Amino acid sequence: KLYKKYNLNESSNWVLGVGGIIRWKGIEYFIRTAKEFENNYPSTDFIWIGTKIDNPLDFSIETNALIKKLNVINLKFIEPNYDIYDFIFHSEIYISCSLDQYGGPESFGRVLIESMYLKTPVISTNVGGPNNFIINEDNGLLVNPFNTTELVDAINFYRNNSNTQEIIIQNAYKTAQKY
Repeated sequence: KLYKKYNLNESSNWVLGVGGIIRWKGIEYFIRTAKEFENNYPSTDFIWIGTKIDNPLDFSIETNALIKKLNVINLKFIEPNYDIYDFIFHSEIYISCSLDQYGGPESFGRVLIESMYLKTPVISTNVGGPNNFIINEDNGLLVNPFNTTELVDAINFYRNNSNTQEIIIQNAYKTAQKY
């Protein structure tokens, strides 16, 4: 249903991000990671569920310019909707790229907890609230902010370590149940 409703590629894996189009959500690094995968892993699509924000924090002009400059084609923006949990459930990985500058860091990371509960592996930058409940390589993966290479490596870690990924997913589910 999601493939048809949102015109998505049925044969690709999804890496999901959620949030307003604001700089401190780290959307620039999500886009750069998408480009890296476009070049090396063409069967991966990056989906960002979010919209521009009508206030001074809006980063949509810069976001659109970066997408055009890098010529990113494996990235799709979707307006917030009631299908969010279906997207999380069907995504290969959920990423929170939040930064500790420009208005950040993430105060808690509710979508991370929701992803953990839906047994979707999570990757988060090691800032703000998420580093209070994510233990690296135990119930999720933590990477340094501003670091596309670490995001790429974390996605590949999950892909190349299925047994470890399953342990992390189960530990994440237990963590999410507390919330």
